[in-house]
Amino acid sequence: MKCPVCEKEMERGGTSHLMRSDFGEKIFWATNEFFEKTHIATKKAVEKAGGKVFPIGRSIFDNEPRYSWYCRECEMVLIDTQNKR
Repeated sequence: MKCPVCEKEMERGGTSHLMRSDFGEKIFWATNEFFEKTHIATKKAVEKAGGKVFPIGRSIFDNEPRYSWYCRECEMVLIDTQNKR
């Protein structure tokens, strides 16, 4: 996959190796304003603020990893949240 920033080739990996939170099973996405005001991001708080919680796989409850791509040139990370690519 080509990087959308620098157009170099990206490396495919699994998101369970990128970031773990909430007992190692989820990635939280929310606006910068949310994280500036919140000291502890929980699933409930993120969703209440309109954010999104994504499973990342490779936990004892989910054996299907979520794939991701990493660009070593510009350090961009893309995550396939639906695991379709």
